[in-house]
Amino acid sequence: MSEEQRLHSASPRTRSFAILARVAHFRSQLYRWLALGFFPPDDALAGALESGAMLDEMNAATLWLGDDRARLAAGLDEIDRLGPVALGTLQADYERFFGKSVDRVPDRESAYRWRDVSDVVGASGDVARALRQQYRQCGAAAAAPGSEDHVAVELEFMAYLCAREAGAWGAETPETARQLRRQQGNFLDDHLGRWLPDFCRQIEGRRGESFYICLARLCDSWMRIEHGPGYVAGSR
Repeated sequence: MSEEQRLHSASPRTRSFAILARVAHFRSQLYRWLALGFFPPDDALAGALESGAMLDEMNAATLWLGDDRARLAAGLDEIDRLGPVALGTLQADYERFFGKSVDRVPDRESAYRWRDVSDVVGASGDVARALRQQYRQCGAAAAAPGSEDHVAVELEFMAYLCAREAGAWGAETPETARQLRRQQGNFLDDHLGRWLPDFCRQIEGRRGESFYICLARLCDSWMRIEHGPGYVAGSR
């Protein structure tokens, strides 16, 4: 029996949970690709761009959005027009945007949250401690110690929460799924939503053509859909 046939014969409750599980899975896929894009480039990223796997999966993962999908079209189309990008080009652009340069774009939350407090060093430590605790409470951890507030790590954490939500809907444990959804909303409110708008705007404001400019535009559009009005209101 195919998946569609199984769902058709299932109860309304099971069908609704399956739909919610699929949406959470698609959201997890989008976050994972965005995270991969903002990690230091490697063969996996270059290969995904060359094979078209990144674009194919992101396109498939946005079909459920309906009319809102048009808001992601610019970023997706720009990545499509770029076509394959050599690893060397990705590495050079990554260094230009995020490396040790006067013109670099800070890619860590602590670089933006200093505006909230007078103690810059303290703010950085507070952000890292809060994130470590939150990751630990959810059974996760940053792969590299000290990278807790990196943009890719925070996006990857959202992918992790969405994947857990998908599993909870699939197991028909709605309270767990709803709790995970609340955790995602809180994480956007407390972290990504507070600094990602500035981060994306700085990249989008750069001249020239680059995968990272396209990725920032796509990320910004997706977060506006995900976080809604709070994403703009939370920016500083």
